[in-house]
Amino acid sequence: MITPYLLFSEFALHENIQQLNRIAVDRNRRWAARLTSLVPMNLLKEVILPATQVASCSTIPDAEYLAEAGFPRIILVGRALGVECLRRLRCV
Repeated sequence: MITPYLLFSEFALHENIQQLNRIAVDRNRRWAARLTSLVPMNLLKEVILPATQVASCSTIPDAEYLAEAGFPRIILVGRALGVECLRRLRCV
């Protein structure tokens, strides 16, 4: 059995992200990449964050991770249930 792995080009990611941002700006829109903690921190800080200051995610742990990466605006697209989730979200 072969274990799959992801191979990507940081340059290609950077170019695609810059193009998405240009399209959004040209149309007076803003885009928020949907990200998770599976994205390496260096890619968040060096490639995605310089192109867009807004990120989206669906879990509280992912929101905490994105805040640690330096995103000033995070859109939570999932539900925050319970007092503990709301406390953690307030800290982000």
